[in-house]
Amino acid sequence: MRFVLLIFIALITLVANAQQNFYVVTFKDKNNSTYTISHPEEFLSQKAIERRQRQKIKINSTDLPITYFYKKSIEDLGIKIRLEVKWFNAVVIQTTPDKLNSIQTLSCVAKIESLGPLPTYKSGNIKTLFKNETLTNLFTKKSSQAVDYGMAKSQIEQINGNLLHNQGYLGQGMTIAVLDDGFKNLYDLSVFDNLRKSGHLKGVKDFSKNGNFLTSLDDSHGTEVLSLLTGNLNSTQIGTAPEADYWLIRTEDAKAEYPLEEYNWAAGAIFADSVGVDIISSSLGYFEFDSPYASSNYTIDQLNGKTTLISRAAEKATERGILVVNAAGNEGTTKWKKIIAPADVDSVLTVGAVNTAGTSASFSSYGPSADGRIKPDIAATGYGTVLANPSTNTLITGNGTSFSTPLIAGLCACLWQGNPSASNYDLLKALRITASKSSTPTDQMGFGIANFYKAHLFLKKKEKVIASKPSFIVTPNPSKDKFDLIIMNNSILDWTIEIYSISGKLIERQTHIIPEKTISIGDTLKSGIYLLRVMGGSEMAIEKIIKG
Repeated sequence: MRFVLLIFIALITLVANAQQNFYVVTFKDKNNSTYTISHPEEFLSQKAIERRQRQKIKINSTDLPITYFYKKSIEDLGIKIRLEVKWFNAVVIQTTPDKLNSIQTLSCVAKIESLGPLPTYKSGNIKTLFKNETLTNLFTKKSSQAVDYGMAKSQIEQINGNLLHNQGYLGQGMTIAVLDDGFKNLYDLSVFDNLRKSGHLKGVKDFSKNGNFLTSLDDSHGTEVLSLLTGNLNSTQIGTAPEADYWLIRTEDAKAEYPLEEYNWAAGAIFADSVGVDIISSSLGYFEFDSPYASSNYTIDQLNGKTTLISRAAEKATERGILVVNAAGNEGTTKWKKIIAPADVDSVLTVGAVNTAGTSASFSSYGPSADGRIKPDIAATGYGTVLANPSTNTLITGNGTSFSTPLIAGLCACLWQGNPSASNYDLLKALRITASKSSTPTDQMGFGIANFYKAHLFLKKKEKVIASKPSFIVTPNPSKDKFDLIIMNNSILDWTIEIYSISGKLIERQTHIIPEKTISIGDTLKSGIYLLRVMGGSEMAIEKIIKG
């Protein structure tokens, strides 16, 4: 009996050791590197270097590749490295538990963390982020407008993207990385003809390594998202940045939810940085994993922008001058209710969902972040969003913050194109300040529906601010209702505005106005012409406004 028991225990041990797991191996340093900070061209593209130079960002040791000899010491043990995550000086490996002691004895290794076993796929399994997203067939109608948005007209005009497009800002010269679960039929769908034939598709990269990449068997969520960035079907433009360049990066496994995917995303962001992208569009996020990984689930208290691996990676991307645009999540009607990581990062532009009438979609995740910051930042159409069918050359509608996000990301490329001296943080600030609810933000819509034309004016005015004259934006002008006023000069913190009739009668006065914050003025004015006076300290400016 004892002999049988010993055999049984031995078999259990053998099975345990035979089980393949994912592990993160973190190294102590980057000593003996063959790369140096003084020669970044050896590990960063020219575009990546120029992005840093434009925004006065210094290259540091975290940008250096992982030391070659450290990686080789792992591989010499017969272990294959799956991912390199240089910002965290770590690699992800796939191996059995019996190999861990050998790794730990290496002098260069700081620690080893388990990410759990290889995933088990279940039939019909639905991703947490995708479960509240639905698609509906759509019958298209021809539009007669100059730039033909077709049935996508409302979702683009809601955020004044058409006004940027009309000025010729279509994303030229900007590069966007799309991090998603797959790009089914990329090379077959005519909605991407312009992307492929114009040379705007700069490359593809797969970090999830699940096979069928870019084929008809690939996952389709990325295809749907991409169509909202660059899609054009039968001369109908549904993409918000049709002339930008694109890198398509698969980091997500649509069939399971497990911690490795956060490292896939981090590796994807690192790659995107290295090839010189300006913007990351990510309709992904995490808070809860499948049952074998339940111990890695996050709590709401951890959604502070500093705790989760993916949030830390997103923040590092923004520190390198990349604008990260991420979906808020679709948990508004679930027990969780809140935003997901990396939507919790302060420097990430987090996007919620509304319908074309401007009402928050019920599923759109709520803020604030765990540490009380306003999240999401802005919102766009994510309910009834017109997008491409990933299987046929037709249009459909979809519901989800996954779809409001690329609408915003594409127009961020157009906005940045029109304001090339701006930093990623400048864009983030401009979009927050000029959104529809900037003075009265909410937990589900954040600062409100984006207004890209007003953000464009804000950035243009910001360039021209001089100390001797107040600078401000008042829109719309003329107005049938109220006017929105933003004072740009933040060297003075207390401002006063006065509105006079043409005859010189004082009609309205507001005091103690804070700069760079939207306020409403003139809502009680009757139709006519008025003079707006803006005063702060010894400075004063006057502008004509028209009501009616």
